[in-house]
Amino acid sequence: MATIQEFRQQVSIFFTKRAAALFNVLDALTTAGHVFSPVALSEEVIFQRRHSSIPDALNQGAIEVQGLGQVLYDLQPAEAEILAGYEVYAVDTTPTPRPEAETLPDRGQLKSQADTPACPGHKYSWLVRLVAEKTSWIAPQDIRRVETSTTDSVVAAAQVKTLDGRSDRPKVVVLDSLYANQVFLAVALVVKTIWLLVRLRHNRVLSEPPAPKVPGQVGRRVNTAPSSNWRLLVAPLTERKPSSWAPKPLS
Repeated sequence: MATIQEFRQQVSIFFTKRAAALFNVLDALTTAGHVFSPVALSEEVIFQRRHSSIPDALNQGAIEVQGLGQVLYDLQPAEAEILAGYEVYAVDTTPTPRPEAETLPDRGQLKSQADTPACPGHKYSWLVRLVAEKTSWIAPQDIRRVETSTTDSVVAAAQVKTLDGRSDRPKVVVLDSLYANQVFLAVALVVKTIWLLVRLRHNRVLSEPPAPKVPGQVGRRVNTAPSSNWRLLVAPLTERKPSSWAPKPLS
């Protein structure tokens, strides 16, 4: 594991504009509690610039995201979790309610629970490395906003493709039942180093490809006799060849 100073030096290479100011803002974020505006970070002791440099850094600064992502991958914590030789990752979305930001572009209606009212805001897809078993510590690898013109599954698939290209080391990505759909699972046909571990609802019905007999006939049902209310589906690379392997509701 690189030292903090080595990590900062490698990260700074990909801060292509207003690098020093952006770094100072990040330093302030690490020590600040809850702040109501970015400019409030200028009150942190660690912040060494005038308050006007914060909007300047945020508006004029630039980051080379692809290169920075590779640095985050290469310098992961040494104690990051590995199971049976596989690096373990997870993907999920996090809502950020912004009900009072009426001029914020591209706000969508967010619902965290089925019985809660919708709230306008943004939603972000997080791809993270699991650091240690039975803890909530993670190493963020790729965070992208889910725009209202796309979906969680589309963004997550793009993140998995990017992770696949980071190295040739084997990886497993763990996901909730939200991603048990053809839009996301189709990514398994193109990745080379990733296995997907997706949770399925207990009432999900899977069908095998039908034999070439009567048109419209479906294959026999897959035995998914439940032992609990949820199911884990492992989709290894060697079993992903047929285009019809994705779960389909039985009509």
